[in-house]
Amino acid sequence: MNEYEKYNCLRLDITLLDRTYTYEDMKELMTEPFHSNYPTKVGFEWYPAAVGSDFISIGLVFNVALAGIATTLLSLITTDLYNWAKTSLKKVLHNRNSFEESRVNINFIDTNITIYTFSEDEIIKIVSNIDNIIGYIKENNFNDKDYDFFYSEIVDKCKEFK
Repeated sequence: MNEYEKYNCLRLDITLLDRTYTYEDMKELMTEPFHSNYPTKVGFEWYPAAVGSDFISIGLVFNVALAGIATTLLSLITTDLYNWAKTSLKKVLHNRNSFEESRVNINFIDTNITIYTFSEDEIIKIVSNIDNIIGYIKENNFNDKDYDFFYSEIVDKCKEFK
């Protein structure tokens, strides 16, 4: 398998609350390899007051079925996401503290996983542990197409978080 196959497998979509984040935040999120190798979209959107003032939605859109993603390919993607989360994402989220209703969506052709988060640390850990989350869903072979978890639920169910 060619390492560059990972770039055709994942698209990253990030939605930021328009009244809180800046153009500089958007530029910070567009670092390599997400700036030029992965299809990446970062945008601003208005949300009602029910969400936290630092709301963020991160969508990881895979162009394969859940069962079809190879462990090696997922590992390569997770490494890129881990490095990005620990540097660029962490820098943008630092010193923010109102993430109510923020979420990370992991979408496959046949399966959608939504994890609701309420803190910077939760968001970073979810993005950094995509392989563990996907592994848990694959191992348990639920026959659902849509999964909704709160961060505390998924941490309890997954084997280990980095």
